[in-house]
Amino acid sequence: LWALASGYGSGFVKNIVVGNGTTDIGTLTLQAGKTISGGLFRADGTRPNSQDLGALVAVRNGFEEILVGQLSEDAENNVTGYKISGFQQDKAYTILAFDKGDKALVLADNLIVNNDTTRDLTLIGKSPSVLTTYSKNSDGTLTIQFEFTDPLRNSAIDLDGNGTPDDSDPAHVIALKNSSGTITYPSDWLSFDRRRARITYAPAAGELRFTLTVTAVFDTINAGTGTNFAKKVDFQYFLGIGRQKQKTISNAGGGSVGLDEDTSEFTAQAGTFGSTIDSDVDVVFRVADTIQDLTSSAGQAPISKAMTMANKIGLAAYPPEMSSAIQKAKTAEVNPFSSFYDIFLPAGVSHFFPEGHEAKLCVAYDGSAQDPYSLNVYYYNSGTNEYVLQSSNKTVDTDNQRICVSLSHASVFTVLNSSAAIISGAGYTGELNVLNFPNPFDLKPKTVTLQNPGSAAGTQQINGTMIKISVPPSLSGAFKIEVFSVTGEKVRTIDGNFPTGGAHYYFEWDGTNDHGSKVGSGTYVARLTIGGGNEKFFKMAVVK
Repeated sequence: LWALASGYGSGFVKNIVVGNGTTDIGTLTLQAGKTISGGLFRADGTRPNSQDLGALVAVRNGFEEILVGQLSEDAENNVTGYKISGFQQDKAYTILAFDKGDKALVLADNLIVNNDTTRDLTLIGKSPSVLTTYSKNSDGTLTIQFEFTDPLRNSAIDLDGNGTPDDSDPAHVIALKNSSGTITYPSDWLSFDRRRARITYAPAAGELRFTLTVTAVFDTINAGTGTNFAKKVDFQYFLGIGRQKQKTISNAGGGSVGLDEDTSEFTAQAGTFGSTIDSDVDVVFRVADTIQDLTSSAGQAPISKAMTMANKIGLAAYPPEMSSAIQKAKTAEVNPFSSFYDIFLPAGVSHFFPEGHEAKLCVAYDGSAQDPYSLNVYYYNSGTNEYVLQSSNKTVDTDNQRICVSLSHASVFTVLNSSAAIISGAGYTGELNVLNFPNPFDLKPKTVTLQNPGSAAGTQQINGTMIKISVPPSLSGAFKIEVFSVTGEKVRTIDGNFPTGGAHYYFEWDGTNDHGSKVGSGTYVARLTIGGGNEKFFKMAVVK
């Protein structure tokens, strides 16, 4: 929870857990501080218009503190000045301006304001971007849209001499590269404001991926060179993707990207992409194609439609990591209750998000699920070739048929009817077996290493002990682990589901009882039950 007030420093409280009643988070005290004010100008000396600016803030120490600024304007909506208050003594701040597209511009860095200060600031625009959105049509063609963060130039220049100005020639702006299909340019391919373009692409027979080149000359001028901003960008598309959307998310303000006709969504908060405050990250959010995206009467079980599509068109039609994730789902013999979702970040951007600045992912699950609360989001760990439970801050949104979790990294995700910490699908053929490690164990944070036949070693961060269950091929379905004290008192029940037999599964017991309190030191007897009849007993020792 953040508390912001004009003229004061900000305050926040982390890790608030809200129950059914009122939650007391204590008192937040916001400190008054020093003020900086002055004029705000463009690089050419003119005043910016308030319609072009969304917000003005000062931030400190990786968004630990945020100060909200005020803008003053004249009758023509020109910004005549600014004011930011709340600066703390001897603390270094960065002043950021956000445009209407949520792009962040750094106006001052490492700024220390120990006294009320007057200082003019200059807005220097960033290079515009080209973003793409992709969707597959029922006839097998693809609708591809491009968004230009600044309008395209509209000049009469005709370098190729074909009678159409280059800036208005669709074949000059959007062209094939390493592609054997056909582009169709509609008459309204470019929007009236010259910020959006649209084409239809018909893949050639057997084509699994293709590349388009966009050549964009923008209407805006680079203050450093005095010429128009220009970009030439290659976009690669995969025929195994049903829909994808690319959006620029400011690391200073965060943002969300979703998909058309899909309730799934990726949300980054301020600082999710690291400590570089003014970075803008072009995030690609995409989902694997499914049978129901192409036909309404495919005759397939709902939970297998993503896998059925992969079997139909082949794994080469998918991005590399998603292809590996689908292959792993096949070998582990699990049927996802969703498609496969990929969060793709540009080269140079860390796929791991800082603690306290985690992202949020909501994944749409299939409506055929009888108990949505038994479903969980899993990510594909390409390093260990395993599916790993992603359950931090899990919520189930039954109205929109989606599951939301917190993320500390970008990857490929899907929904499974399981609660196992790890799904390795290692091809286990032995009898039902269960053990826990470490044993004895304390209730402090620790790292454990998981080693499964047929897969690489993986590590997990836990607070108690890890329970490993090896399930023979003949068993699958619901299970229950009941933990008893030596006096026979039941202290904890863990329910879950094995999506398939012939595999190893891992579950953490954090050493708490069913009321969330830590158990005492001593020996505990646990009983594993699968399908109501198959039982295994094992002992665990807690040492504090």
